[in-house]
Amino acid sequence: MENNFFSLFGEICDNGELGEIFSHCSVINLKIQKEKRLMEFDVSADCLVKGSAVEEAQKLIKNKLNLENAVINMHMPSECFSEEYFGTIVSEAKRSIAASNGFFKDSTASFDGKTLKINLTRGGLEVLKTCGCDTFIEKLVLTRFKRQIDVVFEGEEVTAEDERVISMIKQAEADIPKSAAKDIHKKEDLTASESNSSKPKKHDVVEGVPIYFETAKPIYGNKVSKTLTPICKISPEDGSCTVWGDVFALETRETKDGRSVIITFNITDGTYSYSCKIFEKKINCEAVLDKLKNGVTVIIKGDITFDKWSGENMILPKGLATVEKIPQTDDAEEKRVELHLHTKMSMMDGMTDPAVLVKRAIAWGHKAIAITDHGVVQAYPEAVAAAGGKIKIIYGMEAYFIDDTKRCFYFGQMEGI
Repeated sequence: MENNFFSLFGEICDNGELGEIFSHCSVINLKIQKEKRLMEFDVSADCLVKGSAVEEAQKLIKNKLNLENAVINMHMPSECFSEEYFGTIVSEAKRSIAASNGFFKDSTASFDGKTLKINLTRGGLEVLKTCGCDTFIEKLVLTRFKRQIDVVFEGEEVTAEDERVISMIKQAEADIPKSAAKDIHKKEDLTASESNSSKPKKHDVVEGVPIYFETAKPIYGNKVSKTLTPICKISPEDGSCTVWGDVFALETRETKDGRSVIITFNITDGTYSYSCKIFEKKINCEAVLDKLKNGVTVIIKGDITFDKWSGENMILPKGLATVEKIPQTDDAEEKRVELHLHTKMSMMDGMTDPAVLVKRAIAWGHKAIAITDHGVVQAYPEAVAAAGGKIKIIYGMEAYFIDDTKRCFYFGQMEGI
């Protein structure tokens, strides 16, 4: 149940401009830890609320209620995000990633609706990338605005060997515990040759699960884990589960009032398939609607429950992330040539686009591939276009022959075939 922010904290935060800012906000979740004297709440706003206002409100609530700490997690409409919020982003980054201190000074930002470009006038491009500052900002925007963006640093490429950089890092480390400073120093103490090493990247994988976990990008709800269960082994008795799979049969529709969306889709991991359903306010589903497509691989953490509308058990996602699937490869020294292949042009015998099949053969290093659909040749143009001169298309067809010298009985008359 949502409560107006002022109905709970109006007397504390009613100080002119701050009161006006939070008068349009609602508290959607409240957590209190009495023993630790901590209060954390999620606040929904219909407009942009800058970090300075949030910090002031937190300080007032903390002091007035004699708390150890008060934390306000803001949730704002995705369309409200712009470069105007950059000041808040810088403050959050400096507070969470000590090594970023100094590099954001005099920096500017621009946002084109998809990419936030940050121009660094004091260098530190490689240092900020190394300590994961770009990923931190992307997750911050996703959490607060439900908006998936890309962060790009521009400007002078200064490595951690630069004296000015080392001075900044030492100053930042002086403000944090020694244990944390050691971790940061390990991340920052990279040379240009190390960061641009030609060594292949080591992927984060789990045996039996064909996905790269380091590519997981959250698009909805809570963080997902690496402990996955094959879909064939989950059941309603489990209560909850974390699974992976490829998306298919995706459907999206709005409620009558247009404020919420119902997203249904199926996933398969090759062992079994399961239906999933998200019923959420539209404003909270911008990233899902943008990134969730048929064929996309996802990791889902959610509850297994019976859905009375569909009449079947479904997974209700609490956390959803897209992830890159490990591609299948043909490691044979001598590549084969497929001489019997059906595309979606073969009714009841094929379901894949000709271009997809041809591109897969190219990726596997095959020199040629045949197209042999049932009695039709309509797949040829698409196959040729996909080949692009990189592979030879062998034109074929699965045809049917009969002995037309035989006679058959037809409507009471003996006829030639």
